[in-house]
Amino acid sequence: MRFWKIEGTPYHSDYQRAFVNGRIEYPYSLPSVQCPTCHRAPGHDRMIPYRCPAAQRQRFTDPPEVTLEEFARLAAPIRQAFQRRGLNPEWVQPGSPILPCHLDVPSKPEADFLWPGLSCMVVHERVRDALDSLQLREVTFGEATLRKVGRRSAKLAPPSPSTGEPEDMVHEVPTTRSSKGVPRYFELCVYGRSAPPPGREVRKVCPACGDPDFGWAPSRNLVMTESMWTGLDLFVLETTGYFLVTDRFKEAVEKLRATNVSFAPFPAIVEPASESSPARLKRRRKRQ
Repeated sequence: MRFWKIEGTPYHSDYQRAFVNGRIEYPYSLPSVQCPTCHRAPGHDRMIPYRCPAAQRQRFTDPPEVTLEEFARLAAPIRQAFQRRGLNPEWVQPGSPILPCHLDVPSKPEADFLWPGLSCMVVHERVRDALDSLQLREVTFGEATLRKVGRRSAKLAPPSPSTGEPEDMVHEVPTTRSSKGVPRYFELCVYGRSAPPPGREVRKVCPACGDPDFGWAPSRNLVMTESMWTGLDLFVLETTGYFLVTDRFKEAVEKLRATNVSFAPFPAIVEPASESSPARLKRRRKRQ
């Protein structure tokens, strides 16, 4: 079985990367927690499709840390709402960014995929519709609110901001307030994970918060094996921010001729078949 790392296309410079993809901002999030037992901060940094009520936006703007018990009380109604919507309530975790999120793009967005942040994948509405038909598990979409949109085509050469910093480009380019001709974009929120790579296995799990403590073997190259696969077509390689996909996902995206996306074969170990595996039994029958 093959696995692929999904990412943006190669860019000529950091300026071009910023010009095409822009940047995403999450002004609101659930409070974080520090576990009194393991002293780690459990949770994840994946945005969840929960829209912050206008009356509570001040509360969820850079919220102070809370206890495990306080977070459980705060998260209970959100998890109940997720269950009613058919979403996994376990996605609601300490520190999760929540909607609305703001997308600022220095150029006029044209691509099917945008990569506006670390481990952040945003897709055009036509890609969302196509992926919906795959019925992906442990995945959902949250609409990104386009706040600043440049007037120039993303295919043109990017400007150089006066500060020299690519992320400052969006503050200096001419922008438009008109949404005419601008497509809708959605963050592709990925919650599924593989098992840990070799050398990074779970050493123990905190009894209080359930956060796993992984081993680290920095000298080992990261690989993805079939035994690590949890049956998902789009997932995160555990202990990393890498998005990995199967052939099924890759073929669906390639059928769309989607832009600003590429697939790289991810290093994999071909594991020997067990004595009772279909592959081993097939070879045994051939020898007979």
